[in-house]
Amino acid sequence: MNQDIRAPHADDVRSAGGFLSLFKGSEPIVGLAPMAGFTEAAFRSICVDEGASFTVTELVSARGIRYDRELSRSSRYLMPTKSDKPWGIQLFGFDPADFSFAVERLLSDPAYDSASFIDLNMGCPVPKVVRDGGGAALMKTPDLVGEIVAASVEAAALFGKPVTVKIRSGFDADSINAPEIARIAEQAGASAVTVHARTCDQYYGGRANWQVIGQVRDAIRIPLIGNGDITSLGDLVRMREKTRCDGFQIGRAARGNPFLFALVGRAYQEGVNAHARKQGTQALGRESTLTFDEQTLLEVSSNYWLSITTRHLDDMICNFGEHTAIREMRAHFTHYFRGFHGASALRSRIMRHESRDGVMQVLEEAARQREISRQSILYSNSF
Repeated sequence: MNQDIRAPHADDVRSAGGFLSLFKGSEPIVGLAPMAGFTEAAFRSICVDEGASFTVTELVSARGIRYDRELSRSSRYLMPTKSDKPWGIQLFGFDPADFSFAVERLLSDPAYDSASFIDLNMGCPVPKVVRDGGGAALMKTPDLVGEIVAASVEAAALFGKPVTVKIRSGFDADSINAPEIARIAEQAGASAVTVHARTCDQYYGGRANWQVIGQVRDAIRIPLIGNGDITSLGDLVRMREKTRCDGFQIGRAARGNPFLFALVGRAYQEGVNAHARKQGTQALGRESTLTFDEQTLLEVSSNYWLSITTRHLDDMICNFGEHTAIREMRAHFTHYFRGFHGASALRSRIMRHESRDGVMQVLEEAARQREISRQSILYSNSF
């Protein structure tokens, strides 16, 4: 595991500056992908503490920043994490002038100047974003991609910050052009490219085509981050072998499971086989085929699970107030409550509560049910 998910040239690239120079040590680079409605500061902070190499904010409109200079609508998405781990601000839009303004506006603001890099969203498949010419629609306008990247790089250079780009495989199955777009981004000054190996038309359905990530690797020299269908430790190894990527972004698998970053860290430190032997169970002996959810249920105590879900809730309340926080946490609870007996009924119950006290009653019951399921699996695997 140690060598399988690290880029073979990682130390050379890290010492050369740019995006990879943000990371210290020899550990694999496994970050939290930006996700609208999920990667607010509270969740990003938890993922960092669990071991995520980096995090990225929810996508924020570059034009919105240009015409709302007080950031009254955007500030809630831009909160930094309280950590020295790298974090990025993701911008979306279609006008190079908007990006130039937004980058300079944010990096000159003491509230956000701790951002380690600026990430440009060129892969969002949400229809409203695409209709306006942003997100994955940019996969159809290569020249505009170059202009946006160049404008953003020029603005970020004033503050010594790198710019990264996130793209998709292409707009649809008939226009797989990620290698071309990545090459244009590199030529315009991007420090790294992340490829979500689906087309815009796929949205989040079907299977990610990791072969496209490998094609991008052949097209560019800057660091490459792979994304799409990473649901287990084995997937990290397989993606690394197939694509030669320098790092990874994990998105949907991390919803409700920030613990997976700790699993990756432990597996790297100890090696998959040694890690499995230490646990001494048949299931963990097949660790590389277990999903992150299955492995988390086995390895993460329900007391710890409860402490993290409670922290998430309380941090959201601190940031947004009780009413808003509880409503926005419902999306997270949908994912925290999975993989154990009674989870579906508990999800329904927690959605009805409007107060912290009511939510906590359900969380505590969920922790008890989760532990019953966990102990049952551990017991059955001991024979």
